[in-house]
Amino acid sequence: MKTLFTKNLSSLILFFVFLFTLSFTNSPAQWVQKSSSIGTSSIVYALASIGTTLFAGTAGGDGVWKSTNNGDNWTQTTLNNQSISSFYVSGGTIYACGSGIFKSTNLGTSWTPLTLSQGVGPITSIGAYLVAGTGANGLFYSSNDGATWSPSSITSGTSWAFTTSGANLFVGMQFSGVRLSTNQGVSWSNTGLGSTNVLSLLTNGSNIYAGTEFNGIHVSTNNGLNWTQTSFLAFGVNSIISQSSFLFVGASNVGAPDIGGVFISSNGGGTWQMRNQGFGGIYSIHSLVYHNAYMFAGTFGGGVWRRGYSEIIAPVGISNTNNVIPEKFSLEQNYPNPFNPTTRINYELPITNYVSLKVYDALGNEVETLVNEHQNAGSYSVDFNAAALPSGIYFYKLVTEKFSETKKMILVK
Repeated sequence: MKTLFTKNLSSLILFFVFLFTLSFTNSPAQWVQKSSSIGTSSIVYALASIGTTLFAGTAGGDGVWKSTNNGDNWTQTTLNNQSISSFYVSGGTIYACGSGIFKSTNLGTSWTPLTLSQGVGPITSIGAYLVAGTGANGLFYSSNDGATWSPSSITSGTSWAFTTSGANLFVGMQFSGVRLSTNQGVSWSNTGLGSTNVLSLLTNGSNIYAGTEFNGIHVSTNNGLNWTQTSFLAFGVNSIISQSSFLFVGASNVGAPDIGGVFISSNGGGTWQMRNQGFGGIYSIHSLVYHNAYMFAGTFGGGVWRRGYSEIIAPVGISNTNNVIPEKFSLEQNYPNPFNPTTRINYELPITNYVSLKVYDALGNEVETLVNEHQNAGSYSVDFNAAALPSGIYFYKLVTEKFSETKKMILVK
């Protein structure tokens, strides 16, 4: 009897050791805050990457910070008395914009101020020229690396972002849309996107993307002559970047608290999926950068966050199960139920709709966003993995423009 008890006790101990190990090896794919010295409630308007060095530009006069170990630790650079609004990287040179323009050629060890001593938003280069946008006084250009500056044909207004496409230079302006220069920023003309506040720009292949404050994302395939609104409708599109075949967006939650954060598109902006797992609350994302197999996000009031690139681009298991158009909206009971740790949720859409499918705990706290995008009419299936959650009762809620329903499910581990 003693031998049997001892054997069973050993097996029980090994079982709990296995569960303890499993709880770490199956940790969820999510964003992790990496702000340490910068501050977990800091405002990070700008991020940039040069080789193994990551840069963060902060508001509040804390200037530029850098990390050489993927954000685990940060060191404040000698540019420590500025509120940084943007970075521009050209080879091994980084420009930081704040109350002026500051240039470093030694990874932030020292900084040289350029002569444009006023509030500067974005800066870029095209050909032999530097072009800078100001907070209120339009655009300036320099043909001698910032030693002297000349005003362009735009002499007033606020600019937010630049992008280039061949010999064409585009700028996103406050309330006057996207402007185009074909002579290195000296003179500018209107494009087909006007009278809107354009916060971010991206060139990806032959497409030009414009992120706006109130009208989502627009795309042009003919150098700005015509623009089409994509399915992305969130407010405050502060950042658009591309990596491989994916587009990434950092959006604000101001005015739209349920649709801020980080989004990804694998089809050129045709559809978008939210990637906010781990934030614990949807932050306003002001900057994104890819660095050393990670994606980093600079937030308004939450510092810097990091997530593995392979985690973000991994599919979330949403599939359209057949080509038959359903007659009505429906949300089915998950199967299996009870479950451990995965289950499947099916729902039907009779018309194209903006769809939200979220999971909540018994206290009403949101624990996972499974779907947050426009979807065509059809029957859909979504897999939910609760490996990171404790046993208990959970609720999943489907919300569309014309339908809402909530169902209960039970996780038993």
